[in-house]
Amino acid sequence: MFLVLLLSLSTCFTSEGRKKQNRPAPRGQWTEQQAWDWEKKVGEIRGYNQPESAYPGQTRREILAKAAEFGLNSVRFLIKGNNADEQIAYIREFAEEATEFGMTLSPVISLQNRYYSKEDEKTALEECEKEVRKLVAAFATDERIIFWDIWNEPRFRESEPDTFRNMDWIEKMVLWCREEGIIQPITSSIIWDTGFDADTETSAWKRRSEVEAMMDIHNFHDYQAAENMGKDLAVTLRKIREISNRPMVCTECMTRVYGSGVQRTLAAFSREHIHFYLWGMFNN
Repeated sequence: MFLVLLLSLSTCFTSEGRKKQNRPAPRGQWTEQQAWDWEKKVGEIRGYNQPESAYPGQTRREILAKAAEFGLNSVRFLIKGNNADEQIAYIREFAEEATEFGMTLSPVISLQNRYYSKEDEKTALEECEKEVRKLVAAFATDERIIFWDIWNEPRFRESEPDTFRNMDWIEKMVLWCREEGIIQPITSSIIWDTGFDADTETSAWKRRSEVEAMMDIHNFHDYQAAENMGKDLAVTLRKIREISNRPMVCTECMTRVYGSGVQRTLAAFSREHIHFYLWGMFNN
């Protein structure tokens, strides 16, 4: 009886502590319906990546202004900073500038890169968890962030042990973000080998599919969306839709060396109802 009372009080204090700190309660994965409701709320995402200067002295505000002039409304970027505090400050400064031009943010978490190479994986994961939780908790209810990309382009080859280790880390990161109760969707660019003819029976694809199935929305990369009259893109989308039926965002697209200019790429995405982020504005 005493143990039950103690557990009850512990739950109560934990709940009250969260309320006092204005922290949201932990959550599970969004249902497909919740994901589509989110899409209705945010509308069409027309974004670009990495607002870096094309010439000395060009400011980020100038790049944001030009993006807004083009009709873009979101910006995806790798978060700069050597620890959670520095990355939080970077996002806050970025958010203030982007909001001036009607831009939402899609930050790409990169803190784990510092810990992933450490030999003591148990300690590395503990340190990484502390940093990632602190980072996402700082923006848990911030609507300026449209979604979190928690790992950019993880390994995907059958023969690479890192493929499976990457997936294990991403799975843990999904759970940490959910436990912080963030209101934004969680996603990762797990599928970036687009136009591929992958064997869906391989252990690597099955593991990638398992982790992709944990995401609130789907996020992929495709620099060749216009090739073969969009047939390669259709293969990728079919494989993603077999995992689950959720909104899809191509967070990296368009490169001139493949002939995938804006008109052809966006025509392919329009047919398939895909949100997008062009790679760069001026010189990426």
